[in-house]
Amino acid sequence: MKKLLVLPLLALGLAAAAPASADDFTASISPSGFPPLISILNGDRVVWKNDDAVNRQIVADDNSWKSPVLRPGESWARIFRQGGVFKYHGAFKTDQHGTVEVSASRVVLIRPTVKWLQIFRSVRLQGTVSRQGSNGEEVSIEARPFGSSTFEQVARTTTKNGVWSVLVKPRRNTVYRAVWQNVPSAGQIIHVKPFVRLKQ
Repeated sequence: MKKLLVLPLLALGLAAAAPASADDFTASISPSGFPPLISILNGDRVVWKNDDAVNRQIVADDNSWKSPVLRPGESWARIFRQGGVFKYHGAFKTDQHGTVEVSASRVVLIRPTVKWLQIFRSVRLQGTVSRQGSNGEEVSIEARPFGSSTFEQVARTTTKNGVWSVLVKPRRNTVYRAVWQNVPSAGQIIHVKPFVRLKQ
């Protein structure tokens, strides 16, 4: 697990030299507060560890997320999938603040070969990742069937020269997305037509 350097110039240098795979960054919660700035790529995970002697809790300034109450020695992690600037503060020590700056440099795209197909048929999904020319990068395919509100993994594949491809078989109208290094693509819906045979 990498240790976080919070000096601005070093943080910028780390971001520029960050590895292609999603990474973990450790942030210490000390009695004096949080790291003032954490610079990461989208898809990376920040792990906060309570190094204080009292309970601590992290709350986003816009209340969009928060950690559970962390006892001394406990840790909590959050993956930042979208780019942006995320400011947070302590729930118990409200005058202590921190910022996570997320660069949206990871992108995965998805495109189906057809938008409509007959039931029981397969469709090829394909796309690219933003690391051009990459080989062996794992891409997960997630599906949200008609009537469901959650995505579930249905396939996995790897890139070849930055391109990935996989066959799937939709059951009903299904939304698919690709996930690469914790970063999801936009969803693509595949419409399924019923199989109809007319008899004379």
